[in-house]
Amino acid sequence: MDSDSRKQAKELLSKLSDSEKWELILEIINQYPWYQLVSGEEEIKQGDILEDCPVFQLPEDLAEITKDKNITAKVEWRTQDVIIMSQSCDMVKDREKLTEILLCAVWKRSEFKKEDYLASNVGMEEARRGNLPGFHVLGECSLPEFHREVRVVDFRRVYSLPLPFVRRLATEAGKRIRLLPPYREQLAQAFARYFMRVGLPTDIPPFASSKPDKTEAEVIKKVQGMDKESQKRILLHLKNELGLSTES
Repeated sequence: MDSDSRKQAKELLSKLSDSEKWELILEIINQYPWYQLVSGEEEIKQGDILEDCPVFQLPEDLAEITKDKNITAKVEWRTQDVIIMSQSCDMVKDREKLTEILLCAVWKRSEFKKEDYLASNVGMEEARRGNLPGFHVLGECSLPEFHREVRVVDFRRVYSLPLPFVRRLATEAGKRIRLLPPYREQLAQAFARYFMRVGLPTDIPPFASSKPDKTEAEVIKKVQGMDKESQKRILLHLKNELGLSTES
């Protein structure tokens, strides 16, 4: 949209009442829904969400166990909401280009523990803005009989399952939620960005001044106005992500 078009749009919006603005927003949302409900028989695609999918966990002492080739390791499994990350074109029936499906864990916002950074509004806002590359926020689902809260895709937890198994699981589950464009493409982009990060051996020094700038001052003011639990979560996040000390 060029500057003239933006100017005309602003003039039009200024003439609308609050109720008319909300009607316009809802109309735009309806034109670009986040999700679609698909039947179990429909072919699986990237962005399909499989709830209570079995995922397998290797034992933590796997390195020790595998030293002796005569010992058989016990593999446990649990259920986890996941989203399909493999490309749809690689899973077309009779033209498959892979044998296993790539999946990422999906967490409900209510599943985060009180001490988790993402349990706070600050953490979720950081994730929504894309400032936490290991996470991607999915919008709330309001499809009939499939109301789901805001959820978070965890790129740090990646699983793979055989393609025939995932197909059978999707079929037996019946209806499932499918993430639609452009939200699906945004998810794929965020996933790629997480794995294509490059850590530089010598980075450019931060452009920091001795006095906090306007943005820093606003952040400090917001943190000071929060409750103690929120402040603790933020400090814990800084300690874990940036290696800072939280003792002082």
